[in-house]
Amino acid sequence: MNSPDITRRLQAGLGLAILLLALPNFAFAQEGVSSMSMGAARSGVASYSADGRYLMPVPDLIRIEEFINYHRHDIPLPTDGKRVNLDVQAMQLDSGKTVMQFGLTTPRDLDPELVPPLNLVLVIDQSGSMQGDRIANVKLALNSFVDRLRKQDKVCIVGFNNEASVVLEATEKTKTKKIKRAIDKLVAGGSTNLHAGLMLGYQQATMSYDKQRTNRVILLSDGITNTGVTNLQQIASESKSFNQEGIDLSTIGLGQNLNHQLLRDLADAGRGLIHFVGDAQDIHKTFVAEVESLLAPAARKVRLSIDFGKHAERVKFYGYEPERNGSVFTFKLDDLNHGATQVVMARLPKSAKGNVDGITATLKYKDAINGDSVNLQSAAGDATPGRNSSINKNYAIALVAKSIKKACVDSHDSDCRGAEERLQKGIRSARKVLNYRSDEDIERMVDIAKDYRQNLLNSMENRRGRD
Repeated sequence: MNSPDITRRLQAGLGLAILLLALPNFAFAQEGVSSMSMGAARSGVASYSADGRYLMPVPDLIRIEEFINYHRHDIPLPTDGKRVNLDVQAMQLDSGKTVMQFGLTTPRDLDPELVPPLNLVLVIDQSGSMQGDRIANVKLALNSFVDRLRKQDKVCIVGFNNEASVVLEATEKTKTKKIKRAIDKLVAGGSTNLHAGLMLGYQQATMSYDKQRTNRVILLSDGITNTGVTNLQQIASESKSFNQEGIDLSTIGLGQNLNHQLLRDLADAGRGLIHFVGDAQDIHKTFVAEVESLLAPAARKVRLSIDFGKHAERVKFYGYEPERNGSVFTFKLDDLNHGATQVVMARLPKSAKGNVDGITATLKYKDAINGDSVNLQSAAGDATPGRNSSINKNYAIALVAKSIKKACVDSHDSDCRGAEERLQKGIRSARKVLNYRSDEDIERMVDIAKDYRQNLLNSMENRRGRD
């Protein structure tokens, strides 16, 4: 994917994203979450060596589980008033291996009156790198974002570049015109004092703090902090102190020049989500997903434990790195909002022969609405031989994502041939799992792998020409 190709895709996607963002559709059932990994892979975030051999994203940016959870899933919804459903399925492949899917879903709909009103502070990066189309498109997105809030919600806006300032004091949604006028006045220029912006945002949230509301800061930035307090540990520590006082934080990263780990650490400590808008296609997805998580949180402190019994020694997971205690693997998962899903994929060896008896899953979470602690258990049933559309799809995505992750490692070790072969293998494996049936989510993944494979082939051909 060369630079002109990326530019054309961004420009084409941007018009569609802004158009979609203006649509009055709020309820997205079983929505996936926009991710740093998908944005980084699709936008071509990469680091290059002197001879141009680094042609793929930095390996740490690629998380296989984020690719799996990016799209919508077809998993049964909760019943009987439960906030989360735990669904366990297994499928035996033609190869003899067994794939298991542990899916979490939340209710599609929720009465808005049951959700606490919002005390929201938007902390917006106004540094020089936001000039031009970027700040203009962010303003368009924020205006549509505000339209989705409820009349009882409050919004405050803080802007930052060299310094931080309050652009709009806490204002109720009923004064929409006033909020939008403040958004429209945002201009970009100067350096990036992320610490000043974030701390002022927390201070504003504290001033209007109300335990009867959801109190949250959303940090939107496109750059690495380069003025003021730049010690990342200090920023994360100070941010966490406000989180412990009941103010949540979500982070939205724009573009390629980011400190990804800082944004992850801030969001994790703040019990919020991290979104990465690597290109314009994710603008709509990001803001819709974040609105739902703001207005309709479902579950916090989500923990999934799986006891694989005799299969524990040879089970393989796609992306996740659980803690292990004997035969039990425990996953610390993201908080869930209404209409969202999260999926963990595992593969058993041929020796399992489709026998998943005795494998049990336990889900623990805190109900975000009533505060109750919930404990659910589910045992695996018989493995379905042949085809299971949900498992097939997620397994195929996992295979392509795994090939991209490993190819990134090879590329950064200057092994372009190895990287190209891994991508080709991943594409073939996904096609085989799907039996060549078309699926837009699979094709999205395959297209990313194809683009990088072509980049690698072109690079190797250019080097042969120079030699």
